[in-house]
Amino acid sequence: MYIGFGLSAALFSTNQKTLGLLLAAAAITTLMVFDDLRGMSPLMKLASQVAVSLLAIWIFGFEIPRVALPTGHVIELGWLAVPISLLWFVGLQNTINLIDGV
Repeated sequence: MYIGFGLSAALFSTNQKTLGLLLAAAAITTLMVFDDLRGMSPLMKLASQVAVSLLAIWIFGFEIPRVALPTGHVIELGWLAVPISLLWFVGLQNTINLIDGV
């Protein structure tokens, strides 16, 4: 699934953020497949997830700058955008890893 999406997006997209997203996703996908096949220590897995997530945040600008509440209010995160984005990205990676059944 990732290969089909990645190839079509890489071939037909000129947007730098899209290509950055593909690069970060490819790195995480490779690491998680390696973990499923060979196994990685929890510390190594966490360190690699944090490293790739920080690259996505700092180099490609993927961060969560604000949070919208159901009441319609919007909270600007300011300096908390990077740590909250990091927590979110690593948390999602681990959620997917837990439910993938491998």
